[in-house]
Amino acid sequence: MILSAAIGSKKTLFPVTNGIHSLGGLIPHSQFYNISGLVIAPFVERREHSEANVESRSANGRTLLVVTVVIALLIGVVVVRRSRARAAAAHELRIQKVENGLLVDPFVVTGVPPQTQSVVDAMRDEHIPALSLAVVDNNRVAWARAYGVTQLGHGVPVTIHTQFSAGSLTKFVSALAVLTLVDQGKLELDRDIRSYLVSWQLPDPQAVVTLRELLSHSSGLSQHFPHSYPLGDPAPSTGEILSGKLPARTTRIEFDGKPGEKFDYSSAGFEVIQKVLEDVTAKTFPQVIQEQVFTPAGMTESTFEQPGPSNYDVRAVGHVEDDSGKLKPEPAMFPELASSGMWTTPSDLARLLVRLQAEPRFLSDASFKAMITPVRENAGLGVFLVGQGDSLRFRARTSDGRPEDGFTGWLTSYASQGKAAVLMANSHTAFGKGFAVLRAVAREYEWPGYLDILPKPQYSRGVEAYVGTYKMDEPLSISDRGGSLVVSYSELKNLPLLPSGEDSFVVNFEPVSDFVLKFHIGADGKADRLNLTTGFRHFEAPRIGDRGTVAN
Repeated sequence: MILSAAIGSKKTLFPVTNGIHSLGGLIPHSQFYNISGLVIAPFVERREHSEANVESRSANGRTLLVVTVVIALLIGVVVVRRSRARAAAAHELRIQKVENGLLVDPFVVTGVPPQTQSVVDAMRDEHIPALSLAVVDNNRVAWARAYGVTQLGHGVPVTIHTQFSAGSLTKFVSALAVLTLVDQGKLELDRDIRSYLVSWQLPDPQAVVTLRELLSHSSGLSQHFPHSYPLGDPAPSTGEILSGKLPARTTRIEFDGKPGEKFDYSSAGFEVIQKVLEDVTAKTFPQVIQEQVFTPAGMTESTFEQPGPSNYDVRAVGHVEDDSGKLKPEPAMFPELASSGMWTTPSDLARLLVRLQAEPRFLSDASFKAMITPVRENAGLGVFLVGQGDSLRFRARTSDGRPEDGFTGWLTSYASQGKAAVLMANSHTAFGKGFAVLRAVAREYEWPGYLDILPKPQYSRGVEAYVGTYKMDEPLSISDRGGSLVVSYSELKNLPLLPSGEDSFVVNFEPVSDFVLKFHIGADGKADRLNLTTGFRHFEAPRIGDRGTVAN
């Protein structure tokens, strides 16, 4: 770059470099400008009053204008770069707050600093091989991170592109395929599905079942959970799965109840949906999902192709417990496609969630509203609903954290706030910590109504009266967490006990709903047993220890 300075009546050009040109000593160093390391000399002119110099002054004026514009542009570039650097630093800081701020408790007590943990420490403590997370904010994928390895003892690091088994998150995608075909006029939610089925029929030919009932687990059909199959075993067809014929691991589906009467979780209902989609479109189920969901949503990292030697290098391996309770890798396939057969990444699912609210929208307003409207209990269409108004959100989970579950995962999205997160892991041991990760995201990104902010509880007697270990099939622990009582049982950690009466408490925090605990106080003023009620089940648990265990 060249800048000019006028010396006498002559104009001299000087190259601008990172060093300082003193212009023959005419310009003191104090008058130089330093813009982000670039030193610039000002235009200097000795004015002559002769009319002969008018033209020269005009030329110099034009040169000065150019120089001024260039300097302004340089300043603008520097400002933009610094602004971007600050934004990038602030963005990274938010990520670090999530990574290091896992909320151990499912609540925050006013005036009590919450106990936190890092992702790395949580994975170490719970022996979680791999975890992958994507966060949506302001209707865009804000960031994604992955931690750990694809398989214990294998050492291959996961990336944000590593595919995990979606498990029951698949049901959400299957529901979207149905709703897109509804928007196209090819399906109706409340029509008898017998008019769609060609290659297979319901076990009761007189039963009237609708897609809305199938999608909301209120069809009355049996078989609650999907099944995994060891890699290399024969894979059953959908017809064999529905009919209970080998090599399927399922029995023939039957009606356990009247269609539309009550909620009863049914993975088999989604296999029936698969049959409907295949018969109506005359295409395979993977083709239907590719055309109706994956391609329109830009999901390039999702598939229904089951794992094999040629593609396991890009996939996480599920881990289950062996006979000694230790985790072991168990490569598996999931042939029950519509209920649990998808392999995907959190980033791909996050892109899908963005498309549900950002223009051009993935579904019509009517179909989106149908999806997030409860049919039975809190079941919408392929999702479950929590909250109301601005805090209304829909969610789905990979599994329930059972020891035989090789994968866990969570999808939570607000219906109208442009906020969401998807988390996937390759062992059941991540079940409890997964909620802690979501709470950290909710806290940092100010998710409305997600975190329970509680006043410091008032108990009818001192917390020491209840603290202890109680005997059930697994020990149930009541602990004192900063003056607040929490309960831990099996995979459930540190759920708050809310006073509901004298020596009575309720637990109503995700993932537990409406647990009621009633303590019996002995002559020494301490509880000697408790009664636990959940739904229609009742348990009595004697106290077997004086101190509860505070779980991390």
